[in-house]
Amino acid sequence: MAQHDKPFQQQALAVRDVDIWLNSEGEKVLRDIGIKPGQKILDFGCGEGHYAIPTAIIVGAAGKVYAYDKDRWALQQLVINARSKRLNNIEIVQASDDTKFNFKNETFDLVLVYDVLHPYYFPGTTDRKSLLMEIYRVLKKDGSLSIIPKHIDKEKIIEESKKSGFYLEKEYSKRIIHDNSFEIGEIEIFKKEPAFIG
Repeated sequence: MAQHDKPFQQQALAVRDVDIWLNSEGEKVLRDIGIKPGQKILDFGCGEGHYAIPTAIIVGAAGKVYAYDKDRWALQQLVINARSKRLNNIEIVQASDDTKFNFKNETFDLVLVYDVLHPYYFPGTTDRKSLLMEIYRVLKKDGSLSIIPKHIDKEKIIEESKKSGFYLEKEYSKRIIHDNSFEIGEIEIFKKEPAFIG
């Protein structure tokens, strides 16, 4: 095989991974971590919808997924992908601020923060705390926060989440999609501390 053919083969493999994820495996993983029909879910930093799309399939017509991102191109791809799956329960939200949401208190059953809560997007602890406090505000009393901690120490995220009113409820090790390819990753599920005062 010629050396220059390798990147094309790797790209083709990544596409197959994403297709497998979007067609079956993503839905299975997200059901396993507790996503249910009828829920209202915010996918913060949703990108092209690798998690928003299987989530929308699970929550069904009675539920809704808010796909939140700054990247207009990624959101356009998400819309194309959602149409190909005939999904009408995804609302696109073009982000203007990373740490202030235009949602009412206690709106969501679950907020997904997958491969976003790290120094590239949130360079300082204060930035991450502001985001976590805003997530606390928009989650229902019995709501959950789900984090895939990439590019940052997991223990650091757990500690920062505790300081923002959350406690770690469960941890999962799953085959997830990351940068268009499969890998084994950790998914952390946090719950709100009911008596927390920020």
